[in-house]
Amino acid sequence: MLTRNIHSLLFALAMIFTVTLGADICSLRADDAISIAEVQHEGDVDFEKEILPIFRRKCLACHNNTDAESDLVLETPQSILKGGSEGPSAIAGKGVESLLLKVAAKQVEPFMPPDDNDVGAKPLSPEELGLVKLWIDQGAKGEVSGAGGSVKWQALPPGVNPIYSISISPDGQYAAAGRANQIFMYHVGSKREVGRLTDPSLVDAATGNQGVAHLDLVQSLRFSPDSELLVSGGYRNVKFWKRERNGHTLDIAGIESPASSIAVSADGKWLATAEQNGKVKLFELPSGKLVRAIDGHAGGATSVAFSTDNTKLVSGGLDKALRVWVVADGQSAGSIETPAAVNAVVFAAANAQIATAGADNIIRMWPLPDPQAVAALKAAADKAVAEQAAADKVAAEKATAAAAAAEKAKSGTEEDKAAADKANTEKAAADKDAADKAAAAKAAVEKAAAPIAPLKELKGHGGPVTSLAAILPTPTQIASGSQDGTLRVWDVNGGNMVRQVSHGGPITSIAVRPDGQRFASASSNSTTKLWDAAGKQIAELKGDFRAQIQVEDVTRMVAIAKRDIDATKADLKAATDRKEAEEKNATAAEEAQKKADEEHKAKIEAAKKPVEEKAVADKALADLQAAQMKYEAEKKAAEEGMVAADEAIKKAQADVVAADMSIAQAVASAKTVLDTLADGLNKVQEAAKAQPDNKALAAIAASVDKAVKESAAEQQKAAEAAKVAAQKAITDGEAKKKAFEEAKKAAEAAIAKGTGEIKAAEANVTKLAAPAQKALDEQTAAERALQSAMRTVARAKESVKKATEGIPPVEATVKAAEEHAKQMEAQLVETQNAAKATEKAYHAVAFSPDGLTLATGCDDQKVHLWDSETGAAIESFEGHGAAVNTVAYTANSNVVSTAANNTAIVWNSNPEWKLVRTIGSVDSTEQFVDRVTTLDFSPDGTLLATGGGEPSRSGELKLWNVADGTLVREVKEA
Repeated sequence: MLTRNIHSLLFALAMIFTVTLGADICSLRADDAISIAEVQHEGDVDFEKEILPIFRRKCLACHNNTDAESDLVLETPQSILKGGSEGPSAIAGKGVESLLLKVAAKQVEPFMPPDDNDVGAKPLSPEELGLVKLWIDQGAKGEVSGAGGSVKWQALPPGVNPIYSISISPDGQYAAAGRANQIFMYHVGSKREVGRLTDPSLVDAATGNQGVAHLDLVQSLRFSPDSELLVSGGYRNVKFWKRERNGHTLDIAGIESPASSIAVSADGKWLATAEQNGKVKLFELPSGKLVRAIDGHAGGATSVAFSTDNTKLVSGGLDKALRVWVVADGQSAGSIETPAAVNAVVFAAANAQIATAGADNIIRMWPLPDPQAVAALKAAADKAVAEQAAADKVAAEKATAAAAAAEKAKSGTEEDKAAADKANTEKAAADKDAADKAAAAKAAVEKAAAPIAPLKELKGHGGPVTSLAAILPTPTQIASGSQDGTLRVWDVNGGNMVRQVSHGGPITSIAVRPDGQRFASASSNSTTKLWDAAGKQIAELKGDFRAQIQVEDVTRMVAIAKRDIDATKADLKAATDRKEAEEKNATAAEEAQKKADEEHKAKIEAAKKPVEEKAVADKALADLQAAQMKYEAEKKAAEEGMVAADEAIKKAQADVVAADMSIAQAVASAKTVLDTLADGLNKVQEAAKAQPDNKALAAIAASVDKAVKESAAEQQKAAEAAKVAAQKAITDGEAKKKAFEEAKKAAEAAIAKGTGEIKAAEANVTKLAAPAQKALDEQTAAERALQSAMRTVARAKESVKKATEGIPPVEATVKAAEEHAKQMEAQLVETQNAAKATEKAYHAVAFSPDGLTLATGCDDQKVHLWDSETGAAIESFEGHGAAVNTVAYTANSNVVSTAANNTAIVWNSNPEWKLVRTIGSVDSTEQFVDRVTTLDFSPDGTLLATGGGEPSRSGELKLWNVADGTLVREVKEA
């Protein structure tokens, strides 16, 4: 009852504590809730300007695209409405019901931001909560320009021009670098900047500024596998740039016969051609319009050259004449007949002289023809001839008069004789005057008819001189090329050779760079050579550089294939060596196993006797020890029996005492019960006597009386029986104790005897143990050695098997490598032959006015462009369809060329990389959400991979069709 009362009290106390604590907790949570202010706001709440800044300070650290706890992103209205793992975080139009507002106002758990957050975010204020509620009530609308809206652009600050990306074209020709929002293009071979890429839509209409490729910084660049496309990645867009391969800008019509030579005036206004039909033509540039055609030479016209002041044009031809023409009107400015066919002409000595390259191996320097001087000589000759005729007439008249006077004098007077003498005197004078006039006339006619003599003859070439070139920085020097294979520099004043280099083949054309620091010679031996001013060869130019690049590529592949053969053969040798080594190892292992087996058998035999002797001794000792143990057990059993007998005797003696006491107690107890029940029994008995008819009451009285008496008698009888049993147990215990004492004495005697025998047996065992153990140890060691040898043999055989099995795959690899190398070598021969086939005879060479490039024309029907400093190949133009005979540069460094099929073409020597396609827009995230930071083409160039995304927010990986710019695949969750 007491316990039950305590438990009731504890239960009541517990209920009181629980109710009180619950009330406190409820009171605490009610106190933590943040009130939501009623915000007055004109117009709609702007998410990006008003709500997003709150979330950035207090929520976005844990709820952004990259790290979205509970899958909730709070960066855009769309992601907020979508919600996370707990469902929508906002219900448009229902701010109070929105989970976002509840957790931010600490109305429901989990409270946001958590009190123990790692970024120190503070809870939203009542005003901030009110603004969020109002925004949700207004429909939770809005856009984020950073995730899809337009961007307000401004000029890059000065000095912000990092290079984030570079790319080199697979053909090794170009390198592109993205510097700030511009893309700089470089030619690798010449190490020159060749332009900046321009998006026409970004050109400043007011200033016309070029070279802007992207609005934002250029993030990535990549050339296509064929080097034809460059792709650039910027902010939300990718741009494709393509370079015109041929640069074909203009076809010039009007050439009737293959041009042997062309020239462009220094002011770039005129193109002159010398045609094999003898005509010299002038074309207007840059239009290419034919202005005039001049029948210049009776044979083929071979060469034309402009004076540096652009006023005169000189031409030479197979008719041995050099002719000078006035550029302005095409009228003749004089001509000179030379001793041999003229192969080339050039103005020299600041336009004061003309040099001709003769088919007779001689270079001749001529004064400029003077038509007025020629006319004066002719007039003087005509005058002299007229004066001679007049004198002859006078002489004839005087001769007639003298003859008449002489005849008259024969019969005449003295006066007649005197008249005859006078007539003879006058006749003689007239004859003399006629003779003088005839001599003068002859001299005048001969002078007028005499050819103009060269100022100097420059001799030294061993073959026809084929080409001439002025050295502009040194007007007193010219350069020449000859079929004798030499390029020579001459001083026109002294008439001496200054320098000579050997090309190694007949020279067909030469050129001198405007600064005079580079010379070029073209030859019919399929090479063009570049020389410095000292005559040192800088480079040998030949063939199509693209074919040579292919040869270099295949050469590298052949080298790699050969290295693969060496590597696989080394692997094969290693595999063969491994097999031989494993076989040797296996043989050695088998020998070792055989020896170990013999040793093991010997040790087994050697161990038999000592082990058997030791076993006999051990058995004897064991038998003795077993007997001794038996005696010890018997002794112990006897001792324990004695103890047990003593205990039994003691117990029996105690039982006798207890029985005596029980008898006394039974008598006393019976008396006590009888005394106790006597009064009640008497009353029952009296009642039974008083009610003789109440048999039940009489039965009760009789049974109680009987039970009491019987119980007392039984207790006394049991106690007396226990006493008899205890006395018998004493007798039996004493008999057993005596028997145990005798057994103990017998056991002790046997133990004493066995102890001596055991000592002797132990000594014998000890004596035999060492040799037996030694023999067993040696046997065990031999067995271990045998087992080890057997394992070694097994391993060796397995190793031999593996090594043997490993050889065929390596042999197959070697065979495959050799086959691949053979294929590569065959491909190399094929590409070498193809490259060799592009090595054709050169006919023309020219330097650009800016001195940066060198153009050549040859039988491969192409115009090739080279770097003038190093000789590195830049570009080749194809389109003539026939051997290119001539090349020249316009004033803006474009190339003009003519071919054997009478075609004439103007080429853009530096074709632009033009924008051909744009994917994406800076104002939309439809294609790209943010910057495109990496690009790559598939090996076949048909697919473009773009990678980007919002920094620290998302990754974006897409595949595009290069042909049309369509999206092929997007890799989600990149």
